[in-house]
Amino acid sequence: MPFSDIITITEDRKNADRFLRCCVQQPPLFICTIATTETAAIPGISAAGANAEVIRYTAAADAEALYYGKARCLEKVPENPKGPPSPVIITMATREALDCPMVIVDAGNEVKPQVPML
Repeated sequence: MPFSDIITITEDRKNADRFLRCCVQQPPLFICTIATTETAAIPGISAAGANAEVIRYTAAADAEALYYGKARCLEKVPENPKGPPSPVIITMATREALDCPMVIVDAGNEVKPQVPML
């Protein structure tokens, strides 16, 4: 079965199928890009942490959790104000299942995670 039958392709099915076949011949590379935005500090806008102080650490804690399996800059992975854990938990499980290499890119994060990064 062509990959383009599994994945919806809107144009150029022939080239899309060739591209998808090329992609599955090597493991994926997971690139995690982290950054801080002042918008997240506006009360009620972000669910990236239980409070405004924790929000500053969320991206760094997520990067550390991906790299080490747990956050280092905080006691635990941040929860949103309603209680659920960070989406990084799902990302960690997916990355583990794929067993793929990872690169963390700092695109302007206020709190620097304790991980190797570009």
